[in-house]
Amino acid sequence: MTLLWFVLLASALVVTHEVGHFACARLFGVEVVRFSLGIGPRLIGVRLSRTEYVVSLIPLGGYIRLLGEHGDGEEEHPGSFSRRALWQQAAIVMAGPLMNLLLPFLLLFFVFLGDQELTPSVVGRVMPGMPAFGQLEVGDRILAVDGRPISTFQELTRWIEARPRQWIRLTVERQQRRSEISLFTDSVLVEEPFGVRKEVGRIGISPQSPPAVIGVPSPHSPAALAQLRTFDRIVAVGGQPIERFTDLQMALNRNRGSTIPITYFRPQPFEGIARLLQVAFYEPRMTLLLPDAGPGDGLLRAGIEATDLYVAFVAPNSLGAQAGIRPGDRLLDIDGEEIKSFDELYAVFEKKPGLVHRIRFRRGGQELSSAIWVKGGQGLTRDELRHRIGLFNWVPMSSPPPLPNPHLVIHAFREAYRTTWDLVQVTLLSLWHLLEGELPLRDVGGALLLFQETELAVEAGPLDYFVLMAIVSIHIGVLNLLPVPLLDGGQLLFLMIEALIRRPIPGHWRSAAQVMGLLVLILFAALALKNDLERYRVQANSALPDPASLEER
Repeated sequence: MTLLWFVLLASALVVTHEVGHFACARLFGVEVVRFSLGIGPRLIGVRLSRTEYVVSLIPLGGYIRLLGEHGDGEEEHPGSFSRRALWQQAAIVMAGPLMNLLLPFLLLFFVFLGDQELTPSVVGRVMPGMPAFGQLEVGDRILAVDGRPISTFQELTRWIEARPRQWIRLTVERQQRRSEISLFTDSVLVEEPFGVRKEVGRIGISPQSPPAVIGVPSPHSPAALAQLRTFDRIVAVGGQPIERFTDLQMALNRNRGSTIPITYFRPQPFEGIARLLQVAFYEPRMTLLLPDAGPGDGLLRAGIEATDLYVAFVAPNSLGAQAGIRPGDRLLDIDGEEIKSFDELYAVFEKKPGLVHRIRFRRGGQELSSAIWVKGGQGLTRDELRHRIGLFNWVPMSSPPPLPNPHLVIHAFREAYRTTWDLVQVTLLSLWHLLEGELPLRDVGGALLLFQETELAVEAGPLDYFVLMAIVSIHIGVLNLLPVPLLDGGQLLFLMIEALIRRPIPGHWRSAAQVMGLLVLILFAALALKNDLERYRVQANSALPDPASLEER
């Protein structure tokens, strides 16, 4: 079934390309001799208005043949391609790649029409150690960025991501009062399609709010004496429901040292095979908590903190596991600098790659330390660092009530345009990095890689399939504009040269250039096939069991 979807994707994109050439040629009165769906020998066909429409044997792509396009003795015919002005010829040549850029816009437009509801621009969480920490608060509504009004968190994110390491001015509404807050954005590396890494801005906020899942830092704290443990979830304090961690903080701030009943859930793993899957359920419990008396932070007086810095999972065989760090450990500092969030931890590895970093952490009442060295850490993205180091926290989140999208069509048009333009930029950037040598040749993929991506997209659903089609269509459109003979960009180069020298390029020069272009395309296709086969071999080997892990039977 995947093969059918792959053929449909490849054919749709190539046929879209040829439809662009066809429509523009007919607009300028150029006769189209043949329009073929598929390539190879003709299976069936029909002739309509001097054009032969055929279905060919191999159902991959298609092509059109214009009258007089290849110097076949029909140049003097009134409907010949070569009799048109150079600008008209250039328009016909460019129409194919432009159709490949228009198709993604249309596909993404219909994808974004599915955004019936949007997330409001309300702060649900502020990450410690990030630019927004101490400036923004949970519940703040962001009304504008640099004077530009916004209403959704998607708009806010896009604006911040486009401004790494820059000052931005936020208009904030807090308790029905407006104020202006200026922040200097942080930056992280994210991986875009085609292996391109991009620097984006971050200020450390999220629209989602963490529930009251607690950390218990000391075995002698009031929370520990009440038999509370790290990763317990508080659901009621003194009979009052608790939804978010900030609700728990406010409830404890009001307490001045009196005993209060606490209702909480404790995660308990299943026994048997479900335990191997790390499945857990919440067991309801109750206890009495006696916070220390006096003013000040109620969480501190109760011996409770957020779980941001508690290790919930350590990947087997990871650098974190080799360093002896275990689930339940609380991270304290790295290289002597206090850690305020897991993002801050990975930022150190990202900004100082290749160095040995010493992490200090607490286990129960004991402080321990260990060294971690990421070999070859230069150029790794934060996601790659996470998987190598293998330390993960667990901060469950609840989403705010969504807003109905008031301008669905305008939203879909704007997002489709922005996404298409972003993908074009990423494609151009990937080609530039490939020419500079920053992007390794092993990242070049071909038909086998596209087949695998098609399989994943089909499994994920129609939206992912349309997004993949949009990405590949942009890739085809940009590549076809490269100044390589046999590609549309090469033909445009010939037309530019003819415009400069004011005469046609000699046929033998054109033929020689086309042979060189063919060799370039063959070498590129061979490289892509080699990379695809190596990638497939690595994936196949990784799926095999490790012989050392097998027991004798």
